[in-house]
Amino acid sequence: MYYQSDVTVTIQVPPNRFGERIDKVVLELAREKYENSIHPDIGMIVGVLGIKALQPGKIVPGQGSTFHDVIFSAITFRPLKGEFISGEVAEVIKFGVFIRVGCTDCLCHISQISNEKMEWQSQKGVLVGRETNRRIQLGDEVRAKIINTQIDHLSMKIAVTMRDNNYNLLGTKKWIKDSKNKVDSDGSAVDGKRRTRKKRRKKKRE
Repeated sequence: MYYQSDVTVTIQVPPNRFGERIDKVVLELAREKYENSIHPDIGMIVGVLGIKALQPGKIVPGQGSTFHDVIFSAITFRPLKGEFISGEVAEVIKFGVFIRVGCTDCLCHISQISNEKMEWQSQKGVLVGRETNRRIQLGDEVRAKIINTQIDHLSMKIAVTMRDNNYNLLGTKKWIKDSKNKVDSDGSAVDGKRRTRKKRRKKKRE
């Protein structure tokens, strides 16, 4: 999700900066222009770390500036389908929740929040499970899985799911904790993986 990348660009240095150290000027201009910018191939540039290569400036007819080919090192954020993310619910709305993950927000549609049907309670600003009465609200810590991404020069859209097929890996922190502590009447954990393992052990003994 977070990577250190080398980025190749051309930096324009205006005439009023010619008397300064060129490496410091280029680094400052790179940070001003590229930090928090989005690129389809590398995602969002979170921060420019430093200049790795700086070519002498070129003069373009009719331009007072110099143009420098530059390679800088940067921390980038690029979400990938199938990755697990942890974050905080930043907004709850009728059709789902937005989850704050680092430098951006992910959308979890209401149909992807839980295996049960969720209902919107507008007065309280929460989504509540119809069967279990479990709720998700502003500020909840959650764990989700990325199911789709769309990145262009203008925006980064990330769709996630918290439907976990009873493995107790996804959902709010409270849901996960409650599910892992719940026990069946026969003493086996509700967790789907644990239950399967216990059944296998039982068959082997027989």
